[in-house]
Amino acid sequence: VRPIKTIKHYIYRWNLRYRSFREILGYEEIKKLNNVELNLEKLTVKNLSAMYNYNVKPYDGNMDLFLSVDKVNYESEAKQLGWKPYVLKGIKIHKVYGDHDDMILPPNVKHFAATLQKILDDDN
Repeated sequence: VRPIKTIKHYIYRWNLRYRSFREILGYEEIKKLNNVELNLEKLTVKNLSAMYNYNVKPYDGNMDLFLSVDKVNYESEAKQLGWKPYVLKGIKIHKVYGDHDDMILPPNVKHFAATLQKILDDDN
């Protein structure tokens, strides 16, 4: 776990949620947020709504799961991230460089792409 990045991540997210909540109540306008931040907050709200309203059914197949080597958030079930009950024929874990936010950004994307390409090649 990288404590400084974790703390910055949580401060940023809580500040964004606080500002969004104040805007909903009419105390503040979110004009100060840039488009990326505003879209991220809207996406988070829609994602949470979908998560609470969707009934997950088991998948009768296997799954490749990419796990980041660097952890920013504490994960209670880091091994398979909660997918085990829903994937009936097994989960293949692939560890990739970086954390959840930057595992598909340079320079980590090279390792991610090579790992993904190997999976695709092995399936043929």
